[in-house]
Amino acid sequence: MRLIILTLAWVTPAMIAEILGWKGIWGSGSAFGDALIPIPVAGGCLHVVSFCLSAAIVYREHRLPNSIQSIMPIIAGALFMGMIALQIDYDRLNAYLFSDYQPYGSPVRLDSNLLYLFITTDAFWVWLYTLFQGRRPPAKLWAVIPIVPVCVICLFVVQHRISGPKFEIGGSFRGKQRGQEIKLIYTSAKFDKEVLLTWFESKSYLARPWQSPNSEQNAVIFTTSMQAIKWRNLDLITPQNTIATICLYEEDKSMILYQGYTDCFSKRDTVADKLKKILAANPTGFGKNLDHWYARVLLCKDVKVPENFVGDIVLYNTCKLLGDRYDTEKQRFINRFGKDSNELRFIESVAQKYNLK
Repeated sequence: MRLIILTLAWVTPAMIAEILGWKGIWGSGSAFGDALIPIPVAGGCLHVVSFCLSAAIVYREHRLPNSIQSIMPIIAGALFMGMIALQIDYDRLNAYLFSDYQPYGSPVRLDSNLLYLFITTDAFWVWLYTLFQGRRPPAKLWAVIPIVPVCVICLFVVQHRISGPKFEIGGSFRGKQRGQEIKLIYTSAKFDKEVLLTWFESKSYLARPWQSPNSEQNAVIFTTSMQAIKWRNLDLITPQNTIATICLYEEDKSMILYQGYTDCFSKRDTVADKLKKILAANPTGFGKNLDHWYARVLLCKDVKVPENFVGDIVLYNTCKLLGDRYDTEKQRFINRFGKDSNELRFIESVAQKYNLK
């Protein structure tokens, strides 16, 4: 019987992991073989310690003092139930309890943690073995078993509530114009400029448009809606569930915090917006290609490009390339319009006026 119990103790977690569709610890397609192999490069190595303890109890339990033998089912059962409670996804549960999050299915879901699964199944088989051996603890002690998981759950829930404001980084969304990006951050904090900015500044990689070639203006929205974060739904963001907005602008690397919701993108134009306005107000009469070139010249006429600017700043790149590629673009216009054309004379006069040569 002991051999059967220990065989089942070794095989059961691998079978459960396979049925639940878990992956191996290195991302392999099947957890079954990974959980069975007790070598360092496989998940089964995590099972060795708890299995050896279980084997020692199974083979030596009858030599323990009678007082300890009698409560072994309580110890094993409480460990079994406690380990199940430890495997609950508390991020999901706490979000359900303390925010507007309504998850699909049950709010209680277990994490795929092989180490916890090994201890859980070992405790179960030791529990079953001690009952087969006829160990009968006092009736009043059986209440300990359900109390343990309740205490574990309460501990995690209370710890979540008292451990300070929570932050969770959500999805990114494109704004209405190219170069605009919106980032959602869930927070349980009230509006506190120091708390919000301290957290944001600690995430130096987050939402800085001057660190990205694809954005010029970013809006970071701090919201109390976990539903919007989990479901990646920007439409769920309202002024009522928005704590603060940080607006970031690439051109001057500015970062401005506003209480509540604000439209960062209506406050400044992107480079594309500026070019559209200049283009509409300054037609050359020589066609679209020259109109676009001239619009870039007017955009950059007062821009001082730093010699060694850091970051991927669209305005600086646009203006630097305008000068660097002048000869190439001039040749392109020569090929199209000819050396003695009015278009070329216009180009040369503009280049001389704004020192592009």
